[in-house]
Amino acid sequence: MRERTVPAGRRRASNRTVRAGQVRPFGAGHVHDVVNVWTEPAVSVHAYSPPLTAMRRYELTAGGLVHTATEHSELNW
Repeated sequence: MRERTVPAGRRRASNRTVRAGQVRPFGAGHVHDVVNVWTEPAVSVHAYSPPLTAMRRYELTAGGLVHTATEHSELNW
């Protein structure tokens, strides 16, 4: 899978390949997008502790990340 991240305070994304069985830990405030760019099926498992109760959505613009929405576990998913 391809993970696109935007480090805090940056305006450009970086890409990395996450291979089958690879673990990718990250902390609070990490903004990323995970996409299967190959033809084989893929699954991405995200485990959060403490449990995730809200997820913020962003759009990457020329000026950096712009918050576009917040989804809440009891309302949106």
